[in-house]
Formats: sequence, C-alpha cells, structure tokens
Amino acid sequence: MPHHRLIVVASEQIWPNLYSIEWLVGEPAGLASLEILHTADAHRSIQPARRLQRLVERNHSGTVVHMHPIDMQPARLYEKMASIVAGDPKARWVVNLTGGNKLIAIGLSQAVGKVPAQFIYREIDGAWYEFRRENGLLTGFPIAIPEDRVNSLPLDELLSLHFSTQHDVRWEGRDPRCLPLEQLFRAAYSNEWDWRDAFQTCGLGDAGAAAGALFEEVIAALASAFQPASIWLNAKAITAEGRVETELDVVTHDSGIIVYLDCKLALQEDKAALIQQIRDAGSALRALGGSNARGVLIRPNCTFDDIQRSYAASLNLAVIDRSRFTSIVEELARIYRKPVPDALRGLNEFLRTQPAPPSRPSRPTSEESPPEEIPGILNADRWSDQTLTRNQRTWTAVWVTPNILYVRHYEPESALDRHILTRRAENYWGQFGQILDLSLARRGLTLRLLLKVRANNLGLLENTLRRMQGNFSLAGNGPIRPPDARPRRIITHSGNAHADEIAAILVALAADDRIMEIRRVREVSEDELRDPTTYVVDIGRRHDRNLKNFDHHQFPAEPSTCSFLLMLEHFELLDDAKRYWPWIETFARIDAIGAATVAQTAGFPAERLNDLLANPIELAFTSYFSQIDRLEGHHPFFRALVDMGKRLVSDLKSCRREEDRLAPLVRTLEWSPGARAIVIPSARHVPPAVYSAVSRILVRERCPDARAIVAEDPRGEGWAIMRLDTCPPESLDFRRLQGDPSIVFVHASGFLATTRAMLPDNLLCELLRRADIDRHRPS
Repeated sequence: MPHHRLIVVASEQIWPNLYSIEWLVGEPAGLASLEILHTADAHRSIQPARRLQRLVERNHSGTVVHMHPIDMQPARLYEKMASIVAGDPKARWVVNLTGGNKLIAIGLSQAVGKVPAQFIYREIDGAWYEFRRENGLLTGFPIAIPEDRVNSLPLDELLSLHFSTQHDVRWEGRDPRCLPLEQLFRAAYSNEWDWRDAFQTCGLGDAGAAAGALFEEVIAALASAFQPASIWLNAKAITAEGRVETELDVVTHDSGIIVYLDCKLALQEDKAALIQQIRDAGSALRALGGSNARGVLIRPNCTFDDIQRSYAASLNLAVIDRSRFTSIVEELARIYRKPVPDALRGLNEFLRTQPAPPSRPSRPTSEESPPEEIPGILNADRWSDQTLTRNQRTWTAVWVTPNILYVRHYEPESALDRHILTRRAENYWGQFGQILDLSLARRGLTLRLLLKVRANNLGLLENTLRRMQGNFSLAGNGPIRPPDARPRRIITHSGNAHADEIAAILVALAADDRIMEIRRVREVSEDELRDPTTYVVDIGRRHDRNLKNFDHHQFPAEPSTCSFLLMLEHFELLDDAKRYWPWIETFARIDAIGAATVAQTAGFPAERLNDLLANPIELAFTSYFSQIDRLEGHHPFFRALVDMGKRLVSDLKSCRREEDRLAPLVRTLEWSPGARAIVIPSARHVPPAVYSAVSRILVRERCPDARAIVAEDPRGEGWAIMRLDTCPPESLDFRRLQGDPSIVFVHASGFLATTRAMLPDNLLCELLRRADIDRHRPS
C-alpha cells in the first residue's frame, strides 16, 4: 500500500494541520513525511512551523519532517508544490489548504486537478471538504476526518505547540484527584460556602490549606466528570532556571478543543480588577488555540455586570459568577457540549434547589479591628453571635441602618431542615420588604432585609419569627426613620385603566421603594394632593413635582404630554426616553388626543391604527388593573409591578451606557458599491429592548444608509445578519443562503440569517453579496 505524504502551510491556525497529521498517522498506510511550507514571517509562520516539527519528531518517529520556505506569489507556490510532489510520484499525496493568507490559498488551489494529490480544507465551523475540479470548476465535497485522533497527544505537547512564551519552557501539571463532589458541595453550602471548612468536614484537607487551591481541586474534579481526553490541575510553564512563566488553574483537552478554567474565590472585586482579569484570561485563551479554545471565568463570590459579561463574551470567555454558581454543572455541560454526566446528576439536582451564594463582606482578621467601611454589618454579626450564646436564643435581629434589619438564626443539628427553613424565610420576609441577601450560615441562616413596613409594626415581625420556631428578641427600640423615609402610596383614577397611568406607576415603583400601596379612586381630595408622601397620578388636574402630583389633563392637547412623561421628567429620565424610545411621542399624543385624531392628522385610517395598536397582552393587563380598588405591597401583583418597573427603568438607564460602550466598536461593511451593512460586535448579552434601542441610534448616526445589521447571535455561536426596515424586502433576501454550510438558520421571510461561527468580514460580505437580489437581476 503506498504511503501518505502530507503538505501543510505553517500559520497560527495549528489545529487543522494537527488534525490532518494525526488522521494520516492513524491510517493503515501511515504518514511517511510531513512537508511544512512557511513564509519569512518569524512569528506567524516560522515559529509555528518549528513547534509543529518538534511535536511530530517527538511523537511520530516514523514521519520525516521537511521545511520549505515559500514565496507568496501564486505562480511560485504552484511550482513549489509541483516539484515537491514530483519527488515521490508513487506516494499518496495530501495537501491541507487550511492556513496561510489569501495569496497562499490562491496559489495552492491552482494545483487542484493538475498535481496528483488530494486537496482538503477545514471550514471554521469544523466541517472538512475535499476540493476537485469538475468541468473546469473548483468544487468542494464534504469528507469525514476523525478529529478525535489528536486525543492521543500528550497535554504538555499540545500546550507547548500553542502557547507562546518569552523563553523556552517545559510544561508540568498534576492530575486532579477524585473527590466526593456532592458531599463536598453540601458541606460547603452548610459552611457558608467556605471550601476550607468543607474539605475539613469531609476529611479531605487540613486547616492550613489555602481555600483557593482547594476550590481549584473542586473545579478540576467537576471537569474530570465530563471525561476529557486529558486534564491538568495547575498547569505551569517553567523556564530552564525554574521560574514559572505561566500558570493555568485547570486546563482540559478533548478532540482538539482546549478548555481553560480560571478560578478565583476572592470576594467582590472592583470593576478595574475584574476587567483586567478578563483581559488576562482572553490573552491566555488566544494563545491556547483561538477558536478551538474555550475559556471559563469561575467567580462564585463576584457578580459581573452587563459590561463585564459582554466584554468577556467578546473574548470567547464564559462567566460563572455568583448569580450562576448553583448552575455550574449545567454551565459546564454547555461549555463542554455534553450532557450532564451521570456522576453529577445528584449534585446538579441538589444545586438547582439552592439559592445563589450570598453577597457578603470580607470577615475581619481580628474581631477587635473590623474594616471601617462596613462596621454596621460586622458589628451586627459579632453582636448576634454574642447574643445567641449569652441568651441561648435561636433568633436575633438588629437594625444596621434605619431601614435595614439584620437577622441571625441559630438552629441545632437536629432541628428543622435548612432547605425548608430558607424557603420559609423567603415566604415570610418577602411580605415585609426586599431581601438583600439570604444565606445558610454555619449556625443557621443570615439575612438582611430592606423594610417597606411602618416603623411601629414590630409586633408583626415578632409573630413572624415565632411562627418560624424561634425565641425572638429584637435589639434596641427599632429603627429611627428620617421624615422622608415614611411609607408612601400612589393614587390614580378608578374605572378603565390606560397604559399611560400604568406606565407612570411602574416608573414610580421602580424609583421609590418606599411606596407600599396603590389606590384607585373616583376623586382625589385636596389633602391627598397636598400630601408629599402620596403620588397622585393621572387625576386631580394638577402637576406639581414637589407635591408629587402628576396629571396632564389641564394642559392643552398640543404639544401633547401624559402622566408617563411627567413621571419620567420627575426622575430625570425623560431625555433618555426621548432618545431611545422612538414611540414615546406617539404614545403621549394617543393618550392626550386619542388614536383617531392621531391617525387623522397622519392621514391614516383610524380603524387600521386601532387594529395595529391592539394586542392581547395590553388588553389583559389593563383589564386586570381596572378591577383593582386597592393594592398593597405584599400582594403578588404589586410585587410584579415593582419588578416590571425596575426592568423598564433599568433597560432605559442601560441604553446610554451600552451606546457609549458599543459605539467605538462599530464598523461598516461594503459588499458592493453603495451597499453597506453596519456591524455591532460585543452585544450578545445586551437585553433585547436595550439592543433594539441602541442599534437604532447607532445605525442612524453611524451608517444611515445601511441596508443590513450584523451582530452576535444571542442564541448561537456566530453572527445574526438582519435586513433593516429601511431596506425593501425584495432587495435583500437571505433565503438565497439556504443550504450554505456556514449558515445555521434562515427565517422563512428572508429577513434574517444566522451563521455557525464568527465569520471574518470577507466571508460576511460574500454572504451579503449572495443575498443581494439586485446584483442578480439582469440590467
């Protein structure tokens, strides 16, 4: 059987070459030689070529490696390849076209059908093709190349092959040990997520062990359960002098995919520190293989904001922070693209029923010298411990601010199940206000509650605690509230409810957490209009921000306003609302002068406008609200209104921040003269309402003639390409891309297509050219 010989182009794309090498080495005919073509570029071509040569010589002694410097002129490349193949015409030659730049690809592709060899290519989505000439045309045919054969390569060789360091290094790491993960997680949960205590409880560690190192062992054991081909804990690049150049917490490899898990147990860090960690992890990830590497930032004691999360995603880094830590098994399954292993099913079920780890300050090193910035919480913690011990009580509570109650609960080992206790705490305390954090402590549970009840309503608090099986003692005489901390209410009109006053109420609830009641009345009294603790909305024919009166019916019809706009103005949100909500002016006019008049002035049939405005969600919402006379803070619908209001206001406030972040990243593509698309990267984790508002502004101000918009697909791993409303549907139709291997989904109407991977600009332009109907019409 003739032996194989392989020709590759050395570039920073190492994995495609490695796949083809291991494929042919594993075939019965074997791989007699590897011919590496390289340019004069030391960093992009010569260094990868030498690293590839060293790997093959160490692991495949039967394969001879030859290095060939090349000129990037297509004609010279063709001559070089023809001369190499002519040196052994009886061999089975394979040419891997993946790698190098466009000039190299053009030169090598000219040899297809002329030089006796099999020409293969790996697409960015992982699909392999063989290129042949049929009737003079270059045609690609899908082929199967077993990529799992790279699993036999040692992890140190793979790291050396990909990771560039300033000095020659050797890689070392250690295998993770097998751990009783479910037992450990339960122990950590019972010990306030203290992993040192959890290891001691399970008899696996000593008091002197660093918590961070123990936590890395836990993560390595979790990753091992997904059965990667190889895994190292604390992988280190060590120089000849013994200095550690680089260290990776946990790194795994499977079928050419390297996963790097970066773990830190530190408490909430400042924004600059987290951004730097993201940047460092992104640099390490690029050195581990680019698109063939995945990174994971595991921070159980930190919460990433939207900007940090979006920045991490743009660098191909997943984030498992405090908010997602109890979903860590499912998150890792998504990252490894495997189902949850049987060995982790019990742990996963346990974690899914637990709250997220608490947000808590660092504990002082000495009880006599707590940090000055958080004395209230730490003093309350210490006071509670002393009171529990001295008075042999099961409950204590202390006011740490005029509005925040700090509660500690002691429960003997034989007492009520902590899971049930936590659920009871959530149910009971939710009626009094917002639980800022709730955690299971070593001796029970701890919670902080932002109260929304009257200051003298302490008897009800005590009764609640007694029902929770505790001997409760309230410290001090209760909170001392400043005058503006009194509970507040909203009054609006009875009868049919409208979107205007409901939207105004949502804004008020989001901005003022002291509101504890909504009343709907036929008439409002003068005393209520003069009461600064009462919001009077859409009734009373008075607008006075100081007295919180927000009615617009006394104003002229034009220019139109409404209670919603008055409330936004009161909380200094109106300017942003006018910028990011293009519908707000029409919303105000419809409420002020009616939909029929708006339609008439716009030359639009009133019946048609009413049909377009009607929707079942608003009808159901306003109908339900219309039946209410009084709504108190403990009612589920009241709490739902608060949540909706906070989402509405949060999205609006996020718009300017996201615009400032995304504007410098925007670029344009021109796929044919005058046909442009705007690209908005790093937007995958932007909420839909925010993305819609910000993208409209960016298109208007950065590329007003754009016909399409390209953004990261929020549901997949590639791009979402959308036709803009200003582009006629018959002008750009993505249904033309059906069947393309780089396309995952095309909408039935043709306005949207999504790609399998983050394609470069030249391939995006090619897809847009093919979807551009105007280009295909005869002139």
